Amino acid sequence: MPARKKIKKGGTILEIDPESGDARIFARGVRNAGGLVLSPGDNHLWVSDNSREGGGDVVPPDEINRVQAGGDYGWPYCYGNQVPDLPLGTTDHCKGTLASALDLFSQANPGGLTFGNGLVAPRQFQESLYVVLRGGLSAGSPPGGRLVRIPWRGGSPAGPPQEFLRGWQQGKSVLGRPVDLVLGPDGALYLSDEETKAIYRIDWPADGDAG
Repeated sequence: MPARKKIKKGGTILEIDPESGDARIFARGVRNAGGLVLSPGDNHLWVSDNSREGGGDVVPPDEINRVQAGGDYGWPYCYGNQVPDLPLGTTDHCKGTLASALDLFSQANPGGLTFGNGLVAPRQFQESLYVVLRGGLSAGSPPGGRLVRIPWRGGSPAGPPQEFLRGWQQGKSVLGRPVDLVLGPDGALYLSDEETKAIYRIDWPADGDAG
């Protein structure tokens, strides 16, 4: 059996043939993709990406990206909307990269994500992308995990993240660390917690209000 070709995997998303095990680089320039999901209807691949630390509360932003085959998302040379990350990046280099679909704040630390299609919930909650944030929602916001909802229209984000669930940190006391979530066959969201080893079930009351 011939030896498999070794490829440099840092900062990449790999596509692996389940039959042969052969891998190829599908996209590059992502620093730390915390979650991957296919969007309903068009089956586009979306990821949450954690940018480098040390830049402050605003830049470089963490990102939500639509992944295209062969795409370069910039890291470690560029971030966000093709912005050079100095001193490595240049304007000319960043012109050849793909801009983020949505910028989050720096140190939002996005993890798992899933779409709300199929939720037993009002339409506005179905037309949403849900993302676990393990850091703050905005600059200066208190630390601690939270779940946010991004409105979704026409296959793209339609507004900034909206806080949906929080409460895993009270002062200096960490009560939980949400990590990932999926849409269950019963139309509810299921959220995992690596601190408590719990699975939370999130559903909506019969009157249709958010619960």
